[in-house]
Amino acid sequence: MWKEIIDRLAVRRKILIPYFLHYDKIKHVDQLIRKKLKKSVDKNLLKNPDFRPERTGLSILRPSNNFQLVNSREQNCVIPHWSDAGYFRLETPSSGTTSDIPKHILFRYGLTSMRDLTVVASWGQGCIQSQSISLAHNRISDEMMDQIQPTIVFEIWIGNRFDFESCMAVYLTLLNRPFHIIAKKFVRIDTPFCGSGVWRKVVVSMKSYGPGVRLIEFSRSGTETADQYREGSEEFSGPKFALNRIFIRLPKY
Repeated sequence: MWKEIIDRLAVRRKILIPYFLHYDKIKHVDQLIRKKLKKSVDKNLLKNPDFRPERTGLSILRPSNNFQLVNSREQNCVIPHWSDAGYFRLETPSSGTTSDIPKHILFRYGLTSMRDLTVVASWGQGCIQSQSISLAHNRISDEMMDQIQPTIVFEIWIGNRFDFESCMAVYLTLLNRPFHIIAKKFVRIDTPFCGSGVWRKVVVSMKSYGPGVRLIEFSRSGTETADQYREGSEEFSGPKFALNRIFIRLPKY
């Protein structure tokens, strides 16, 4: 029991290291601790980040929760780990747009070109995808979240339509175990139409949020600009999403 207590990160950092080790040894031990922690935080916390569907035998005109349209209005499917509302379509973007996703970013995800990328095109009247992330299930300890409070980072690449103005919204909510809100953040990004399309990276981060965070509620939405939407139009004219991830970033000290 004593060994378990002594091995805790808070004890190492706040008691043992400052009082019993010289600076060089403190730095060395600190690096070892960070190296161990990095294994648990240097990963995408989103499950099924590419929004890969699983087919079902259902055929419904208007999908309910967890059922979404893929490529045609007659085909429906389940998207594992996501809770969704509104139509969407999976697309392969054309290469050679005004501003492609840089090749070194694509290589990082195991892609060789834009043609290998699958993106989510959002419905003109609105498309929402959300996911609940348990930090404990991702082996991120309560101690880390309470003592270190690392930065929570969300990254996504968004592409605009060449013929419609649109907007995207990102919601990040941090909750404790009784599901009380500790902190939340909302960001809206407007995407003007452009002749041959533009891809850009959006980063949303949260830090200094206080102790107790155990869950992350994440959602993103895309829609065509409201005053521009044509009545009766059935197009995927909202922004397109790709390469989204949520991860933990340790502080530099």
